[in-house]
Amino acid sequence: MITIQDIADAAGVSKGTVSYVLSGKHRKVKISDATCARIQRLARDMGYRANTLARDVSTGDSRFMGFLAGGGKSDFVQAILDGMQSELDPRGYSLRLLHLPPQPGEADYERLLDTALGYRLAGLVCHSVSRGVLLRLQREFAAHDVPLGIVSNSYLPRGALHVGSNDAHGVALAVEHLAGLGHRRIACITLSPGSPFALARQRGFRRGMAACGLTVRAMDWIEERGGATVACTRALALLRTEIAPTALVCDGDTLALGLMSFLGHERIQTPEDVSVVGFGNFGFGTHVVPTLTTVYEPFREMGQAMAQAMLSAATGVTAGDAAFARRRILDTHLIVRDSTGRPRRGAE
Repeated sequence: MITIQDIADAAGVSKGTVSYVLSGKHRKVKISDATCARIQRLARDMGYRANTLARDVSTGDSRFMGFLAGGGKSDFVQAILDGMQSELDPRGYSLRLLHLPPQPGEADYERLLDTALGYRLAGLVCHSVSRGVLLRLQREFAAHDVPLGIVSNSYLPRGALHVGSNDAHGVALAVEHLAGLGHRRIACITLSPGSPFALARQRGFRRGMAACGLTVRAMDWIEERGGATVACTRALALLRTEIAPTALVCDGDTLALGLMSFLGHERIQTPEDVSVVGFGNFGFGTHVVPTLTTVYEPFREMGQAMAQAMLSAATGVTAGDAAFARRRILDTHLIVRDSTGRPRRGAE
């Protein structure tokens, strides 16, 4: 790891001069612009980063926990943040929100890492961040002995702490609920084919169908990368066939609500013509007609568990009731509302 002394040796100046330049205090001691530029260039070229982070973590002085959300800020991200802060506040820690664009370049990585290390973060928690970004962050933070946490069902780099939800169980519960209402042809729609959470929900769908003695036809698993409108169009085409499903399970509440509206414009009513189940339990699911039956994903509880695990890793002191494993999966459950009902007579 590059130190201030290494830069001083390369620049032919004192360690104090380098410290003044890199801390932004060079004007107080009248260091020339040419010397400043040379030191800053060497620091950049040599890959130097201020290493206050590891020191502060080891002494317990660091009071910031970073959070990076690849999908932006939404209802469920806010719930995770609320859960984290409820655990961090009593310990005197605060959250620092970080940002990366959807397709980050090298300058974006450098900016994020400089901010993270400059803020002396006690750790970084990521949600819905791509595999490539996670691998890059894991390498950088591991070099500073700083914990990295993943709070979502996503790719897990080696050594990262993880808190997720039991998505497979939630989808299986949705299928069992629909089968209990009399549905025999049930389809599932995902907008994220191949993603870890989509694969988990597919397993839950197949498991639930098998447990109810139902067959999964090829047409019953709809994968669509082209967005919600294309997925809704495909679902509509399927519903117009003679062997149409009588119930649809969506991999998110946003998709489920959009599908209900889309079908309504086509005079296909929920739940009279087709039952619809969402996933997530976002707040707006109770403000539509019909209200949305959905799988509850415990975002706030996930945030709490993640904060506890990160504090334990950063300080060596167990937070909460017990020590944490590196991976923890929280239960989901089904919330039954008005968007599911018995299939039309003769449509079973």
